Amino acid sequence: MHEMMRSLVYYVCLLYHEARNVRHPIKRGLVPYPGKYSRLLNLAGNPNEAWQQMASTRESAFKASSAGAITRLFEEMYGLTLSDLFALYKEGFWRHARLYGGNAWAPITAQVMDLAASLADQDGPRPSALVNEISAMCHNTGTVQSKLERLEMSS
Repeated sequence: MHEMMRSLVYYVCLLYHEARNVRHPIKRGLVPYPGKYSRLLNLAGNPNEAWQQMASTRESAFKASSAGAITRLFEEMYGLTLSDLFALYKEGFWRHARLYGGNAWAPITAQVMDLAASLADQDGPRPSALVNEISAMCHNTGTVQSKLERLEMSS
């Protein structure tokens, strides 16, 4: 269970990390309520720098005692829930975002939400299967696992 909780921390952190790219459609005037994302905009535009900025939040989340505590920590830090991120990633203004953020992250967010719920429910083998599925999911430039490996190597 411990490794699955660690995976949840990394996946949740990655979702917020990628959501910082909302800065691009905001700059193009495509986001109706940009103030909602102000805490994400405090993260660096450079992916490696942003990942490093998030290190203390990850460390706190690694110490959390439950899946709910992990997700709440990130929600409090960034003022958005995973459901908010899912809605953000489903927005049509991402349509032309090929290298960052966007629609490719909506199904990943849905799976991470399912993982958090499965861990909370202690749903037998389901969390382990979800961890494997999420790692292999593709986003704009590769798999979730490869993205996490690149970011971790930068810190």
